[in-house]
Amino acid sequence: MRIIDAHVHFLPKNNPIGPEFTFDFSHIKSRLDQRIVDRMVVMVLLQSGMDAVDTNHAFLSAIQKFEGKEKLWPLVWFHSNQFEEEMVASDDVFGIKFHPSINQERIDQAVQILDLAAKYKKPLLIHCGRGELSRIKYVLRINEQYPEIKFVCAHMGGLANDLVLAALKLLDEKREKENIFLDTSGCLNPLLLKKGVQTVGADHILFGTDAPFFDIDVSMYAIKVCRFPKEAVRQIYFKSAASVFQRS
Repeated sequence: MRIIDAHVHFLPKNNPIGPEFTFDFSHIKSRLDQRIVDRMVVMVLLQSGMDAVDTNHAFLSAIQKFEGKEKLWPLVWFHSNQFEEEMVASDDVFGIKFHPSINQERIDQAVQILDLAAKYKKPLLIHCGRGELSRIKYVLRINEQYPEIKFVCAHMGGLANDLVLAALKLLDEKREKENIFLDTSGCLNPLLLKKGVQTVGADHILFGTDAPFFDIDVSMYAIKVCRFPKEAVRQIYFKSAASVFQRS
């Protein structure tokens, strides 16, 4: 079965978290060579104080030198006050990552990022989690204003079990949600994965691992335990991400 991991972080050995979480091109190559996944949506880990433009330029340049670069679908990750429109416009860039807690801004306040994504019809992968700035309710406030953007709410919209449940309740009550998607990264609870499929449909859920922070085998096992129909599994593992990022 073809698999797209729609949430992967590129972390060199000198990453700010620690060498234990290294996930560089050797790790990416190994995963692709072993045919564990067919494609990866990959991004740098941006931290406060880092130069976003230089960091993304270096990352994209490195991808161009990678053998098998067509299997990597890079996202750029900017600070709201430091971005480059030309980079977003590039066909080599598949979308934008936004992390409200790190960017220290709610997504509904990040008008310049939203306008860029809308202008170039690039998907937005948004961290959703415990921090107040990262709540999915702020995505749901503006998704109708930006129909050109496919919003991928990471971690099933909440990361923590209670927040995922709350997110799914909001989505269940939301009428206009065709451009809202969820990724499974960090969600290992089959009950929540099943409820997610019931709420938004398998065609609006993308398989993701948040590598290297979560193990891919464990992430895949959580999907297996759900015993979804084969077509739903194909949607989650491959078709949903291919549709969001408009690649066959």
